[in-house]
Amino acid sequence: MGISIEGKFSYESVFRSIERIRNKNVLLIVDESLNLIRKDFEGLYTIMRAGELFGSSIGTIIISLDNPALHLTAADMRKLGVFNEIKFDKYTMDQLGDIVRSRAEISLYPGSFKEDIIVQIAQLCERSGSARMAIEILQKSAFSAQYRGSECIDAEDVRAASAMINPFITESKLMELDFREILLLQSVCQNLMDGGDCTMESLTKTFTMNTEIHGIKTPDTAFIYRSIRHLETLDIIESRLESFGPGMGVRKKLYVNDVPVEVLMEKIKEISGRL
Repeated sequence: MGISIEGKFSYESVFRSIERIRNKNVLLIVDESLNLIRKDFEGLYTIMRAGELFGSSIGTIIISLDNPALHLTAADMRKLGVFNEIKFDKYTMDQLGDIVRSRAEISLYPGSFKEDIIVQIAQLCERSGSARMAIEILQKSAFSAQYRGSECIDAEDVRAASAMINPFITESKLMELDFREILLLQSVCQNLMDGGDCTMESLTKTFTMNTEIHGIKTPDTAFIYRSIRHLETLDIIESRLESFGPGMGVRKKLYVNDVPVEVLMEKIKEISGRL
């Protein structure tokens, strides 16, 4: 028999539930335990020792996103005694896609999202492996589309949602770039706005055009690759290799995920005007 603590959490509600099954074996599962560990370790410790109060054999499982031991002092660890850690793998991109797709089918109107949006959210959250983050981005993307008066979520909505929950690209990052790197980033944005994809081939073509407009000699391929790595280091862009199929080779695609491209273009214009 399982007992779920409904409503607002309180230690009293936990103790009342345990008391109802006094003298029986109890497995206590504390989900989302990290805030409790950080803010009220003594309260959590009291719960974990509740068996001494009620004469029950109580085993405890605490579930947290991070390793709880990282937030405990040596004295805290001694209080808890021996415990075993089970570390689960992060969600893969395919798993995140399945989770987001399922949530979208349940909660959104038919036709309000397309498969490429599901893939975009899964790719965006692959690094963290967090399903919660993926679901939150889906939710905020839907709000963004609704605010625009659109019946369908697009890539800009996903970027806007990501900007709401991730650190925003600040001007200080852009100020680390020289003018040629600014033009390269502008070229990435132009490709994403025009077609949704930015391959190395399309980037090189747009970058060549932009350097010619500004009377700058187009840098060689080595410069383009170095600059892409620099932009990735600053977390302004991301890249991904996509396969054409078995034995058909791969191509590199570039993405901007953490800020709407239109917003980034405005910032680029502001910065380039000062350089």
